[in-house]
Amino acid sequence: FMEREINRLIYSKRWEIEWYIERLKQRIKMRGMNERTLKAQITYMLLGQQLTMLIDTLSAHPKMIRLIEK
Repeated sequence: FMEREINRLIYSKRWEIEWYIERLKQRIKMRGMNERTLKAQITYMLLGQQLTMLIDTLSAHPKMIRLIEK
């Protein structure tokens, strides 16, 4: 049972990653963009996503804020 559950979770995360990469490709206009600008844009998008996830997690679990403050 546990092995099936782990496989299911891995498979669902794989599709989340695939979906994110597709979304990233659609948002970034790569033509005419140099490598440095492209890297910066990807970095900003990833930081924005991570901050959004952190805010969502903290708002769903306010007790976690106390752990961060320590």
